[in-house]
Order: sequence, then structure tokens, then C-alpha cells
Amino acid sequence: MNGFAANTQAKWIWTSDESDPTAVLLYTFYVKAEGFGASTTGGDAGKIVVASDSASIRKYLQSNDAVTILVPEGTYDFRQFRNAVTEAKSKKRTWCKTTCTEKNRVTGKTNTFYRITFKANSCSDLTEAGVQIVQESENLQQWDNWITTKANKSLVGMGRGANLRGAAIAVRSNEGSGNHIYRNLAIYDVNPHLIEGGDGLETVGTASKHINKFWADHISYKWISDGMDMEFVDNATISYLDFDGANEYNCWGTDPYMALVEDAHLTYANNYWHNTYGRVPKVTGENLAAGTHSAVAVVTDNSGLTWMSEFVTFTVEGAAVSSSWWNTPRRAP
Repeated sequence: MNGFAANTQAKWIWTSDESDPTAVLLYTFYVKAEGFGASTTGGDAGKIVVASDSASIRKYLQSNDAVTILVPEGTYDFRQFRNAVTEAKSKKRTWCKTTCTEKNRVTGKTNTFYRITFKANSCSDLTEAGVQIVQESENLQQWDNWITTKANKSLVGMGRGANLRGAAIAVRSNEGSGNHIYRNLAIYDVNPHLIEGGDGLETVGTASKHINKFWADHISYKWISDGMDMEFVDNATISYLDFDGANEYNCWGTDPYMALVEDAHLTYANNYWHNTYGRVPKVTGENLAAGTHSAVAVVTDNSGLTWMSEFVTFTVEGAAVSSSWWNTPRRAP
């Protein structure tokens, strides 16, 4: 082929006739995150598997090997129904309730407000009026399926995407996890009637042991009790997230918590937050070297604070905000 680069490793398909003007070239390209998470490789170093059901997805996420998990288009139900009060008691926690002070803006109904406290048999930490302890006999249900993970994983929905109902996936330093990629997934229905009842995706490091490398891309997020918290994580990116906070089960018609970011090096890129109630996101921490960058974001109908930051660097650019509050950052003294 005249004029082609010498000593190239490129491959092409061509007929044996040198006068044939048509050739098919093979071109390799790499998809990677923007910003802080660009070095994330996920399961690239390992084998590729195709998941068949929710149990196999869980099994592969918890395996010790590097693995790329392809999830065929469809819905995978992870929910595990159980008595929320029974489980809370075993952890020395308490579910509390009161009647909402306003009608749900989605349904027009007055709902019951359920929130957990991290004390045994006590609702004293809550300031809402008329708070009572939820009794075990009331059979308050929760159905999140909490999945801890091991390092070096890619979870990728095929076709138009995979729907993970009730999945609460945690990337934690306790299990030595990190270097994770999540793409083309809808994560939804994680205890939407409860407050602080679980995330859909979260990183959970510690001050002394951060999670390293995380990328969530093209994620649809709805009916999530506690949002998408990114705590103690470095080299992370969340891109093309569609976070719909509309919630007919809660007091206000919106999820109360969207995203808490603590001591992180994290890029938000090309995300859409709508029907939310604050923490879009809330960025905080004690490490002044931590930094969060939001590039090209759309926020609509947010009744709480947008881009709330405390004592950390938070850069916002290319943002479109409507029907939302704007927060003035607090800086370290």
C-alpha cells in the first residue's frame, strides 16, 4: 500500500488486486476517564466474563482476580427484603419516624418520614418534631443488597444498558478494593422510602488508607436512599451521570442526599442532576490537599444547596444551573 507508514503494526483487509481502491483498516482506540480518574484501568489486566444473573455479578465483583464483567441488556433484581428494625437492632442502631410536615410534591400525599440513628434504642439525635422509635412489629422493610468488592474490576452494561435494581455496591479499603470502572448501568431502588438507608455506588476509604482509582460513567441513578458518596478516594471520575432525585416515597418529593465527597481527588464531568434536595454535591474534608473538579454540569430543580464545599478546593466550570440555590464555600481559617 503506497504512502502507508513504514514499520507500522497496523492491520488491514485488502483483496489481492493492487488496483482495488478499497481497503478495511483496523483501528484500535482506548476509552478512558477525563480528569483525576484517567489512570483507572479496572479489570483490563484480567479475563472477560459475561454475567448471567445478579448472583454472578456479585460473585465476580467479590472475586480476587482482575475481571471485566459484561452484563447483557436487561434488568437484574438484587433486592433482599427484610425487617429493617431487626437489622438495625443487631448493629445497635434505631429506625425513627414522624409525619412529614409537608406534602410530597410528586404525589400530593403526606408521607411518613423514616430515618436511622446510630444509637441503640434512641432517636435523640434527630430534631424533627414528634419523632418516635419504629417498633419491630411494624415490619418496616428494607431491600438493599450490600455488595462489598475486591480490586481491579470493570462492570459494563451491554446494549442499551443493564438495570441493577436494589444493588448497593461498595468499594472499600477494608477489602483492599480499588481500581474500579462502572459503565452503562442504571442503578435504582435502594430503599427510597428510608433516609440514610444505603448508596447505590460508594467508595469508603479511611484517612490513612484511601481508595485509589475509580470511574463511573454513563450511570442512571434513581430512588437511592443515601445518594452516591465518595469518601477518601484518589484518582476518581464520575462522568455522564444522570441523577434523578424525584422520589414519591419521601417527604419533599426528592431524595434528601445526593452526594457527599470527603477528602477526595475527584472529577465530575458532564453530569445532570435534577429534582434534588441539596448535596449536589457536598464537598468536605480535613485534608487541604484534596480537590474536586466539576466540568460541564447541568443542575435543575434543586431545592437545597448546589456545590456545597467546606475547607477543600472545589473548582466549577461550564455549569448550567436553574431553579437551584447556590452555595458560598467555607474555607479553612
